Amino acid sequence: MVTLTIDGVEVSVERGTSILDAAQKAGVRIPTLCNDKRLIPYGACRLCVVEVTQKGRTRTMPACFNPVRDGMEVVTQSPELAKSRRMQLMLLLRSHPLLCPSCDACGDCQLQNLVHEYEILELPFARESRYFHVDNESHFIRFNMNLCIKCGMCVRICDEIQGQNELSFVKRGMESEVSTDFGRPLNCEFCGQCASICPVGAISSKWLVGTGREFELKKTDTVCSFCGLGCTLTLGEMHKQVVNVSSPASSPNEGNLCVKGRYGWPYVYSTERLSKPLIRKGGALEEVSWDEALRFVAEGFNSVKGTSGASSLAALGSSRLTNEEAYVFNRFVRTVLETPHLDHAG
Repeated sequence: MVTLTIDGVEVSVERGTSILDAAQKAGVRIPTLCNDKRLIPYGACRLCVVEVTQKGRTRTMPACFNPVRDGMEVVTQSPELAKSRRMQLMLLLRSHPLLCPSCDACGDCQLQNLVHEYEILELPFARESRYFHVDNESHFIRFNMNLCIKCGMCVRICDEIQGQNELSFVKRGMESEVSTDFGRPLNCEFCGQCASICPVGAISSKWLVGTGREFELKKTDTVCSFCGLGCTLTLGEMHKQVVNVSSPASSPNEGNLCVKGRYGWPYVYSTERLSKPLIRKGGALEEVSWDEALRFVAEGFNSVKGTSGASSLAALGSSRLTNEEAYVFNRFVRTVLETPHLDHAG
């Protein structure tokens, strides 16, 4: 373990821990635009700079990829650091369109929040404009690289977490942008990780565009029903309809979702979705009550058991069951149906 002091708070962490992670453990917030616990530290935004004093020498360094040392004294808030962060934010704003009222990420933009926090009212230098094509051709995802701040998180999560390598930086200097090879539309599994991790509005989920601001949505946590992994979903509801699905970083799946979990929710409103049980009567399916349906199934099971014995029954479990549901299903099959013939449909 390594012991250091952060803003007067003594904290002990494992050797190799970054200053940023140690500060979070101490309850000290350090601003950042390019850091995510799922990704390898990158150091692109330079907003996490801190003052580190060790052996009588004080230096300024990024907190995200510099490890802690015994006896370190770290200062995260000072006039010099505030000046440095303000300058870095102004450099980002130099080429970032000031379209906050019409931006898809307004109210949920980390850059916007930091600009407000550091009270940046004007820029001391001329602005430079960039013009990139807005890509609406990719399924589920919209690209507007005019808003990109080059944090690289979309490229990194596509590579480090998903292993798809679909996105990368192309061109150089002011003309550099995140894109696919030859600027084609995305051709991947469409997990939406790039849209979920973008700190601004450069990459967004197309279905959320125009439906409402993030802060206007009613949020409800639930468990994904597409498989038995048990990922946490946060349903964003507007006018009593789901318009967006996300996942909190504190969830067991750490905010990661597949294409089904993130974009498969419209099945909720499918006109072909069954809302009542059906029983075939006279060759046609008819809607019945749940009591009648359960009674019909129970009578069918008892009839087969009485005629051919319990071992003539078999059961298949669904891959969408959670561990708890699978256990209950197992108990039902072995104790109620009294059959050993149990298998998994996957």
